[in-house]
Amino acid sequence: MQEEERDKEKMQAEKERRKRNFVIRLVLSIVMGSVFACFIKMGRIYLIALIIFLNCVVFYEVLKVFLRIYPIKNILRFAANSSRRDVLMPSEFFWCCFLMISISKYSRIMIFPGKLAMVHRIVVPLQFVWIGWFVLLLRGGAYRMKIFHLSMVLVAIIGLLECTEAAINNVDRSIYCFVYPCFLVAINDTFAYLIGARFGQTPLTQLSPKKTVEGFIGGGVATVLLCIPVSYLLKMFLPHTPKLQYTDMLILSILASVVAPIGGILASGYKRAFKAKHFSRILPGHGGISDRIDCQLIMQLVSNLYLSGIVRKQTVKGFLAEIKQHLTDKEQLDLARMIVLAYKQ
Repeated sequence: MQEEERDKEKMQAEKERRKRNFVIRLVLSIVMGSVFACFIKMGRIYLIALIIFLNCVVFYEVLKVFLRIYPIKNILRFAANSSRRDVLMPSEFFWCCFLMISISKYSRIMIFPGKLAMVHRIVVPLQFVWIGWFVLLLRGGAYRMKIFHLSMVLVAIIGLLECTEAAINNVDRSIYCFVYPCFLVAINDTFAYLIGARFGQTPLTQLSPKKTVEGFIGGGVATVLLCIPVSYLLKMFLPHTPKLQYTDMLILSILASVVAPIGGILASGYKRAFKAKHFSRILPGHGGISDRIDCQLIMQLVSNLYLSGIVRKQTVKGFLAEIKQHLTDKEQLDLARMIVLAYKQ
């Protein structure tokens, strides 16, 4: 009898815990969705600023798991465990690396009008400082481990910035090209979770036990069925919507159905590799910002590759908008003179 009562108490406690987590996740999802809608309404510049901010947060969480630096206040300190200081390099070294590569990357993506030379003047000294710093850190031995750590972080930085570049490219095409893949991933995640929780029996992979084959199939079917209605819904609210064919919408929905679970599996594999349960406690019940947008990052990369072949700014208005955005007044006048001279010839 006592064992039965204990089992009932455990089951009741588990139900309460799941209910509490569901409520927390639901409330935070509504808040995050509202904030995202506000940024969409504010326009391109604010969306790009949000993307860059999330990029920094994700790198912080990935680096924290890698170095096992859990408190936020230790972000600019050495690894918390003093016995590992001879092996682990300080986190500010990796932040310097992240800053240097980010400045170089963003200067190529956004091409600040007339400021490219200034960007190079900032990046080149940073590169010398970073190289000298790395040479100093190699003193004291543990060369293999230090080079391994640097290689791991560089791979994470480059992969993260590639996804960020893809997201910014999608925003530059049109806000629709950025938001539509986000909605497809959200639909896939939602239905995969609901169907998996209700009917899931077969684990999809050992890296992520909560993902099931039933949820994967159900989420994929729901995404394909809803891709066209969602597209028409977004076109009602978003300006400058490109003309996508039904086949393009279906292909993007299929890509989202396949790519979204892959992002979650990769994130789970990274956490398991470093024996971490969560990326951070920034979002209670969500496992951190990285857990929320891992699928979105991969989807932005894939959708950018696909859309780059079918969505091009081929209108005069589109070219003029790009010229005004990327060139200074003097460069615009020089371009106008060259066009006139070429026309006269």
